[in-house]
Amino acid sequence: MLRITPAFYAVFAILLLIYGTKGGRLGDFAAVLGYGQSYHFSQVSLLVGQAWTLDVEMAFPDQEYLFRLI
Repeated sequence: MLRITPAFYAVFAILLLIYGTKGGRLGDFAAVLGYGQSYHFSQVSLLVGQAWTLDVEMAFPDQEYLFRLI
């Protein structure tokens, strides 16, 4: 994720410059930048709709850790 995150942030910044903020609030931007746009719907998250795969990738290590505890 260390290689993907800077590129994702750069693409998101470029999309914001091109399309604007779409009336988004601070929580909308925090959800996108924190890989939670799949769980928090907003107009801002529609700019990077294909980034849901990053949400899944970020959630997998947490789930793996929980399963190892069981």
